[in-house]
Amino acid sequence: MNTGLTYRYLSQALVTLLLLMALAPTLAQTVLWYPSAEFTGDDRQTYPLKILTLALSKGGGKFELKPCLHKMQQDRALRQLALGLEINVLWTMTSKEREKDLLPIRIPIDKGLLGWRIFLINTKNIANFEKLHTLDDLKNFQAVQGHDWPDTEILRANGLKVLGLPYYHSLFSLLQMGKVDYLPRSISEIWVEEKNHPEMDLTIEKNLILHYPTALYFFVNKRDQELARLIESGLLAAIKDGSFEKAFVESYGEDIKRTNFKGRKLFQLTNPLLPLETPLQDKKLWLSF
Repeated sequence: MNTGLTYRYLSQALVTLLLLMALAPTLAQTVLWYPSAEFTGDDRQTYPLKILTLALSKGGGKFELKPCLHKMQQDRALRQLALGLEINVLWTMTSKEREKDLLPIRIPIDKGLLGWRIFLINTKNIANFEKLHTLDDLKNFQAVQGHDWPDTEILRANGLKVLGLPYYHSLFSLLQMGKVDYLPRSISEIWVEEKNHPEMDLTIEKNLILHYPTALYFFVNKRDQELARLIESGLLAAIKDGSFEKAFVESYGEDIKRTNFKGRKLFQLTNPLLPLETPLQDKKLWLSF
């Protein structure tokens, strides 16, 4: 038996094993936890997850995206991320308060679409909305929103009556019962939501549209500077090579067409919650009509 040769092979095997052990953390995928959907079949997560996956693939590193173990409403998700608990990343509308508590990646992943709002209404109320011509007229109608949505405060700041509710499904139930007049929803949400409630006598109002400047961002914990850098560099790379625009059009192109922006009366609102750092001047990041 050639003990020298055997020793050399064993030494090489040991070096290889130690090298693999040293590289294991970099070779393994890092799990990124995001908020679980509020309910089964919640399509609102589809596009943000598509864009986040795209950004991470362009930004480098190995990541596996997983929903957190517990369902949580938006206000809890924001608190948990700020504390560094349960989740590593989320997507939500920006505000001064949210940018103070969390680290934003200031690229609007929906190109500002979240600020373009049309109305889900009860079909029995169509005639009343056809008589509506001014923002002052709209102030006589009762809107409904999520109690922890920035939209609620934005609409109220513009003089609109808004009822804030804690549960997503109750928004549609009150509209169906005639307890409220309209549910303002973004172009990226309303068409799916109408389809998801076929049992209710609801329809999309055809003549009006609200707009306020806002952005849907990815947010991470303030300590996760490197993760923020990776997501931002990945988003910028996807914008540059056209894959971002491709994903956006695939997801919302048809919804934008059937909204018929130019055929609607526009009510322009202000957004007192919008941070000064919002990159409104960078036209390539925003949708324009």
